[in-house]
Amino acid sequence: MTRWPSDDKPGKVRDAALAEFAGRGVEATSLREVAARAGVSVGLIQHHFGTKGDLVDAVNRHVTDLLREVLASGPEPVTVDDFGEQVMQLFTKHTVVADYLARALVDDTPFGAAIFDTLIEMGVARWRRRADAGQTVDDLDVPWAAMNMVVLVIGTVLLRPHIERQLAGPLLCPDQLDRWGAAVKGLMSRGYLRPGGSGGGGLELEGGYPAGVGPAKGVPTVQAGARKARTSSTTRTPLVPPARNR
Repeated sequence: MTRWPSDDKPGKVRDAALAEFAGRGVEATSLREVAARAGVSVGLIQHHFGTKGDLVDAVNRHVTDLLREVLASGPEPVTVDDFGEQVMQLFTKHTVVADYLARALVDDTPFGAAIFDTLIEMGVARWRRRADAGQTVDDLDVPWAAMNMVVLVIGTVLLRPHIERQLAGPLLCPDQLDRWGAAVKGLMSRGYLRPGGSGGGGLELEGGYPAGVGPAKGVPTVQAGARKARTSSTTRTPLVPPARNR
């Protein structure tokens, strides 16, 4: 995040609010908690911003401006490498902004919806410029190409604690960011399957898992009927907990 001068009280308050909102959510965060993080009084927050709603609006404007700056592109097609650098900059230099954006999307706030639509619009424009330059396959589904990249980035933010369990180090350390960037670049530039290599038949399953793969240690399984051609046998599938109602 931007480091504000010690005498820039509005900047300190805004950054403190951004961090609190990213961690707790807007609804669960009080002005008192923002004031404690910023090292100021609630009265000073009200002096500079008015109500909590006004402070939220200021944070949202800041995040919107920063996203447009980081993900900006000119009239020429953005290369895969350039886009990767933009995403890495968002993760490394503006981690709290990425966390706040993910929180806004999960909480289904109007700001989250507006930012999602903006990111998709920017992505569609980016992919159309690539298509016009002859850089994409002929049958590219442009809206889904744009949405897939947003889902990939935001999903990584949301699942970071789980992803890091699978890595040798924190996601935001240089080695892991380089590894993730290379994987994303490979996905965008050539995909993971060679032409004609999908087989058309899907995965062969053993006990509800791909061949040679079983449930993780401690994961319960249940018997569930599985439709197969001309057979009535059952397979074992992992027990998936029901989604929580928010």
